[in-house]
Amino acid sequence: MVQYQATVDRAFAALADPTRRAVLERLGSGSATISELAEPFGMSLTGMKKHIRLLEEAELVTTRPQVHARAIPLRGHQHVAAAARSLRAGSPTYERSTMSTTTKGKQSAKSTKKKEGFTAEEQAAMKARARELKAKEDGESAVRASIAAMSPQDRAIAKRLHELIKAAAPDLSPKTWYGMPAYAKDGKVVCFFRNAGKFKERYAMFGFNDSAKLDEGSMWPVAFALTKLTAADEAKIRALLQKAVG
Repeated sequence: MVQYQATVDRAFAALADPTRRAVLERLGSGSATISELAEPFGMSLTGMKKHIRLLEEAELVTTRPQVHARAIPLRGHQHVAAAARSLRAGSPTYERSTMSTTTKGKQSAKSTKKKEGFTAEEQAAMKARARELKAKEDGESAVRASIAAMSPQDRAIAKRLHELIKAAAPDLSPKTWYGMPAYAKDGKVVCFFRNAGKFKERYAMFGFNDSAKLDEGSMWPVAFALTKLTAADEAKIRALLQKAVG
């Protein structure tokens, strides 16, 4: 029992870092090479290997040699899977994730019915916001980690949008907001990107908060659906950003 608890403690200690959490999220969808994991962060292979080593020591991942790369699939151990579910799905407690089937079988029909209230995705977003308020993470690193955990389609849009915003509105500072890439001025979020996978929606969204100076008459748009970014779309976003920051 003591050894089991020590393993779990190492797992959560390793996942205190946002980059390693994003790596585990990525590996939840399948194996990847070191270079594939490093690329979304703009990180060197040496830097990513250090993160992988810590995750491996915590028994969260395992590595195996291949021809020219190392694949990193998630381990199948029960305590590791439970820890991963707790972090990915926003499970309120680790104990709930590892509840025995015997205990589950004793639950009443009423307790097993689908409960109304916040979804797992909404709970995860609120928990992410709570962590953001407590932590003092580097904004650029946090945004890159958030982008790296997205699906390939969402990631492609988010990466290009990140580059575009930094170039068109250098006064905005990157940060995460409810776990989403966001860009702030004087501490207030001006705009943000919500990936489609965030709440399992049909499309991603680029939105502005009320700190953005987009006022136009008595009604104006503050959110835009995104399925990809064309040259025309990028031109519109540049114009919106310039107006938003004044």
